[in-house]
Formats: sequence, structure tokens, C-alpha cells
Amino acid sequence: MWEDQTLELQSSFAVGNSGLQVPSNWTPEYRAGNFEDYDFRVEPYSMVFKTPEQKLQELFQVLQQLAPLWPMFQALGASLDAEAIVEEIARLKNRPEFKRFITFAAPAPMLGGDQNTVRQSPVTTRETVRRNVPTGGTHEARSQILQQALMGGGGQINGQQRAAMTRKPA
Repeated sequence: MWEDQTLELQSSFAVGNSGLQVPSNWTPEYRAGNFEDYDFRVEPYSMVFKTPEQKLQELFQVLQQLAPLWPMFQALGASLDAEAIVEEIARLKNRPEFKRFITFAAPAPMLGGDQNTVRQSPVTTRETVRRNVPTGGTHEARSQILQQALMGGGGQINGQQRAAMTRKPA
């Protein structure tokens, strides 16, 4: 095409939805410089044709490969644009109605500069305290169990049970 001094291409393009066509013809006069000036480089892998289904499969593979890394991305402030993914699926499937099946609410407005707004720290800690508080029952019940244990009729008792039974009432 570059070397053919007589080649002329007749074409036009539409102006929006107006129905108007603007001519866009190419003639040898539009050629500027030498072919080598443009430093064209053709990468063979870039010319491989992929069907929309292959592109969609590739999209899902990338999302699956990123899934294990997602917590790290979120910690760095990344977010997933689900709406863009749905739009791309609808485009690749050539099914624009897919975009109607999932609706997205408008993002919540950002609170800006209001000093009366109470904000929770993004770094929170929680401390759990467990206390061992033996109940042991009433003083009379403890005395009765202790007497049975001492007289041999009550089986084995452990140190914690013995301590609870011999404690003086509060």
C-alpha cells in the first residue's frame, strides 16, 4: 500500500446517529515521509484472532488467578468494578440485555469535611476477658457435699471442687 503510487481508497464515516456521512478518502498525496520513518513493528502474537467466547474465558481466568491476591489488593485500596465486568460480558456475548438483569445502586455520597461527624477508627482492637467464677451453690449444699465426700459416700472430688465447697459464705 505504501509503495503503490496510484492506490486510492474511497471511504467515509458516519457522524453519530445523524445519518450524515463524511468522506474520508486516502490518496498518495496524504503520504508523508518514508516508510522507515514510522518504525512499524509487527508482533505475531498480537495478530492472533480470538473469538468473543475465548476473550470471555480469558477474562474469567484472569479473575480466578487474581482471587487469591484480592485481600492484598483491597488492603492497598483496590476495588472491583462489577458493573464494568457485567458490561464487558454483555458486549462479548453480544447480549446488551444482560446489563438489565443486574442493577447497581449509585455509590453512597462521600462525607466531606463535616467536623460533627463521628468516625470510627479503621484500626480497631477487641479484648476478651474470661473470669473463672465458681458458683458452688449455697453454704448448706457445699457442707453436705463435703460431709458425703469425707465419709466416703461421695466419690472423687477435685481441688477446684474442694476449694468451692470449703469457701466461707460472703
